[in-house]
Amino acid sequence: NAQSRALEEGLIREGIPYKIVGGLKFYERKEIKDIMAYLMLIYNQKDGMSFDRIINVPKRKLGQKTIETIAQYAGEAEISKFEACYDTQEMSLPAAASKSIDSFVKMMEMLMIKKDVMPLSEFIQEVYESTGYRAMLLEDDTVEGRSRIENIEEFLSAAKDFEERYEENSLEDFLAHVSLLADIDKTDETKRDTVTLMTVHSAKGLEFNTVFITGLEEGIFPIIGDMDTEDDVEEERRLFYVAITRAERKLYITRANDRMRFGNHEMKAKSRFLKEIPAECIEENEPMSFAAKKLERLERNEPVVSKRPPFVKNDFFRGGSFDTEEKTERPKLKSDVIQPGDRIMHKAWGVGTVVQIKEDGDSKVAVIAFENKGLKNLNLEYAPIEKI
Repeated sequence: NAQSRALEEGLIREGIPYKIVGGLKFYERKEIKDIMAYLMLIYNQKDGMSFDRIINVPKRKLGQKTIETIAQYAGEAEISKFEACYDTQEMSLPAAASKSIDSFVKMMEMLMIKKDVMPLSEFIQEVYESTGYRAMLLEDDTVEGRSRIENIEEFLSAAKDFEERYEENSLEDFLAHVSLLADIDKTDETKRDTVTLMTVHSAKGLEFNTVFITGLEEGIFPIIGDMDTEDDVEEERRLFYVAITRAERKLYITRANDRMRFGNHEMKAKSRFLKEIPAECIEENEPMSFAAKKLERLERNEPVVSKRPPFVKNDFFRGGSFDTEEKTERPKLKSDVIQPGDRIMHKAWGVGTVVQIKEDGDSKVAVIAFENKGLKNLNLEYAPIEKI
């Protein structure tokens, strides 16, 4: 269930051990690991594990022999597997495989450029769509397939939430945040005192001293749309009955007025099921909404966003691995700091020499001769290069 992401992160923040019954923790789910692998490879092209995970996801008609050839060539040349993809001719790959790899490289290069100019949540949405991953999931019309889509969309919500809460919200900062979340979340599930997260279906036949039911909002519980019938609503009502009768002593039912869902803020209506509970059975508490809390903090001149998340220490995630080295600020390359004859380093293509600077509308384009890749035209505003 996509709701588990926010619950898991809240439990981790408070140091409360938990376990999930009948499913995987949010960041261990296949589709989340796949998107994370794309993001990691975009950030660090030397990440071999991420490359292996997504080179053929979605399917690119690359056989195991082709992938092994890339790995062997990379090992012999002492370069990364991604860098090896630039040398399809040297590897003597079949024409179809070479064409597929060239398309993959061009797509990744474009995403590397967009990474530096797009807001985090929009960029991850772009990765989700331009890689073909969204189209692949939409082909699966099963319950599991729809659940995978909801998980990815909840991941987009996580990125949007991160973007809004923290000033330092680059892709690098987000990857550090998620990686540290996963690292911190090493719960010993054999402990007796843990919070148990499960779906209502998984809870059938079980009872607990205290139960929390979350998401009592129209569109979530019941999870119905315009095309659903009264029978569908009745089935959801039966599930709600199952949920409330799991509690032996205390039952907490929660809902959100304003929910970040699938990357967008949504105003949510109270579930119809809440209105069906007798008033004498409810002790209602109406907490201040997140928006109201934000406004109150602004009125008190308090910051409404943190500089960085509590999990991420200063400069914790640099150069594709965790270390504590000081970050050195690189000046953004403009036409006035790079001239013909300068030597530069490109993230993927290596060392090159600037041959010419030319106008392209309002932009400046550098013609660069790379040692192994020939001449390339790069827009100086977006090019992932640095002067050496």
